[in-house]
Amino acid sequence: MLIALSGGADSVALLLLMLEKGQAEAAAHCHFGLRGAESDRDEAFVRQLCQERGVRLHVRHFDTLAEAVRTGESVEMVARRQRYAWFETLRREHGYGPVAVAHHRDDQAETLLLNLARGSGLRGLAGMAEEREGVVRPLLHWSRRQILDFLDSRGQKFVDDSTNSDTRFRRNFMRHEVLPLLSTQYPRIAQTLADTARRLREAHSIYAFGLEALRRRIVLPCGPLETLRLDLKALADSPAPRTLLHEWLSPYGFTAAQLDEALRLRPGGLLEAQPWLLTRHGDCLVVARRPAAIDPRPLPLSKGTVELGAARCLHIERSPLARLAAIPRERQVACLDLSALRPPLVVRSVAEADRFQPFGMKGTQSVADYLTTRHRSRIEKLAQLVVCDAEGIVWLVGERPAQRACVHEATQEVLLLRIADS
Repeated sequence: MLIALSGGADSVALLLLMLEKGQAEAAAHCHFGLRGAESDRDEAFVRQLCQERGVRLHVRHFDTLAEAVRTGESVEMVARRQRYAWFETLRREHGYGPVAVAHHRDDQAETLLLNLARGSGLRGLAGMAEEREGVVRPLLHWSRRQILDFLDSRGQKFVDDSTNSDTRFRRNFMRHEVLPLLSTQYPRIAQTLADTARRLREAHSIYAFGLEALRRRIVLPCGPLETLRLDLKALADSPAPRTLLHEWLSPYGFTAAQLDEALRLRPGGLLEAQPWLLTRHGDCLVVARRPAAIDPRPLPLSKGTVELGAARCLHIERSPLARLAAIPRERQVACLDLSALRPPLVVRSVAEADRFQPFGMKGTQSVADYLTTRHRSRIEKLAQLVVCDAEGIVWLVGERPAQRACVHEATQEVLLLRIADS
């Protein structure tokens, strides 16, 4: 095992326990640069401890505060992300077993209370598991008192993190204020909460089994631009539709209020949790990443290629009509009468006021109305591209060319436009 070693009582006890069991392959210490000289002291202590015990030690310095400023995350969240990402890198590079972290029974009780206080589903109330992919918690059934007694019996010192007593941090408030108060009425409160978390983890495994069965009924195959598609009728016929939406939509950042709104969403309605969009298309809810808008990009009136983003490009080719064995009929290809085009030619995202006369139709029509008749979703409409000349749209990309730019009996030269993968 790779031992996550901070130098505090819990992690030092973990190191000693795993050494006694012959399961400590190495230790890893994170220096987050958040406590000045105290952080340097912790590193020095850990280095000496590992040298005395003959343990291979990895140390990594992080600029956690700068990263938090850059991303807007909390310092605690950044430190956690940095720590586990580095541990996983060490495991891959050196072939270590799982990372052993020193969470104990009292941590479990605090976690359940914290998640309960801020609002959580069953997964959050289940607390920390003894094992998850690449991580184990050998001390999860030990109390803080047992850990201190274990260290005392071995005559082993450790270091204290001064911030652990700062009750401005929510976990410290639970540890130093809430749990001691509860224990005056419920002396076994930490054990009781840890047992409750264990039972909830078992309940969650049953819940997850049922959730997967419902997923197979409700989650449908996605379209090309989509990330998730839900059958609204199957959802409505299922138990607790809102809870199911929470399971499937909250990972994309949609809020509790948006989940309620999603169940009432009208066709074409749109909710946003940047960069994700949620829309109703027919009898389905669809999640997709917001399509990137494309500003006008010039197109040559001869051979060339223009990148469109999202791994797509537009190929342009000029040719005498007589050289073509047949006029292409694929949706991703347009064959336009070159003499009908009024330069400059550009490709861009569709605009709200865009209108054109589709090939084979009389009169003009708004692009939005045309796409509605084609049963395109709101996401597809936002992703729609148009090719325009000085007079307007000549091709609604992937749909139809404009009537005025189509090939006819007098056409001599054509411009072939083809959408393809980059």
